[in-house]
Amino acid sequence: MTNEQIESAIEYALQIATTGNEEEIETIIEALEKQIPKKGMPYNSGKNHNFIECSTCSAHLDLYYKHCTKCGQKLDWS
Repeated sequence: MTNEQIESAIEYALQIATTGNEEEIETIIEALEKQIPKKGMPYNSGKNHNFIECSTCSAHLDLYYKHCTKCGQKLDWS
């Protein structure tokens, strides 16, 4: 799924939101937004091991993960 398709799906979810299903729509939107890659923040543990910090939940991750192991955010390594 491309970023454009994800953004289109989010827009559609917002359009079909009705009274009574807001919680489900919000869950759908959160899951879709996590598929849009975000860059991690460099983090040095001070123990000769570098990590990145997830920009969504601040978890410390090794440099080879494609998704955050805590929140599921897709990571951008470009």
